[in-house]
Amino acid sequence: NHISRLTEDLQDQKRGHLRITCLPGFATSLLPRVLARFLKERPGMSLTLEPRSPERIQGWISAQQFDVGLSEEFEESPAIESEEVLIRTVCIAPKGHALAKKKIVSAKDLNGIPLIVTNRDHYLYRALQQAFHVDGVEFNALVESRQFAPACIMVAEGYGVAVVSEIDAREYQSEGLVIRPFEPVIPFKINILYPAYKPRSIITLEFVESFKKSLEPFIL
Repeated sequence: NHISRLTEDLQDQKRGHLRITCLPGFATSLLPRVLARFLKERPGMSLTLEPRSPERIQGWISAQQFDVGLSEEFEESPAIESEEVLIRTVCIAPKGHALAKKKIVSAKDLNGIPLIVTNRDHYLYRALQQAFHVDGVEFNALVESRQFAPACIMVAEGYGVAVVSEIDAREYQSEGLVIRPFEPVIPFKINILYPAYKPRSIITLEFVESFKKSLEPFIL
């Protein structure tokens, strides 16, 4: 009957194939856990996960080669629809560091301390540099890394401090990181990208809902 056919159609859509492209940092933090739970609830569903640069992600989404992209900043395009989510950043320091005594860390507290930062063309680098400039303290950026994971590992090993996404900081908390709020607030921007001219499937919508729910503890 009609209801049975509708039920079968919905089940077929949930058993479909989902293609996700994301920044490499997402593929090594909370995303795999979100996907594991998502797939366990949907027997028969298949998945492609392709970590790439922001430029490649934007190109693939524009060309409708992927259902959803997880990126940072991107160039506006009529071929892309997006949702922005703002995530807290935090200061991380090695276990036993003097910053552990602070409830909140500011640029003044980091005066002259070796810093691990994002690449200098990244908006977080510019925002952090500006915070140091406003406070009139030394911005001692000695290591640049496009991803947060290397910064977390290096800090856990006892070198330098960093301001990173709280998502990544919590991933490495068990390694002994000291994690403190950083002021001024500098958000880490996650943009969820969709092909503008491709209908979103049920599994795409359900995945995005699951992903956004996993971000709730970190949202500004």
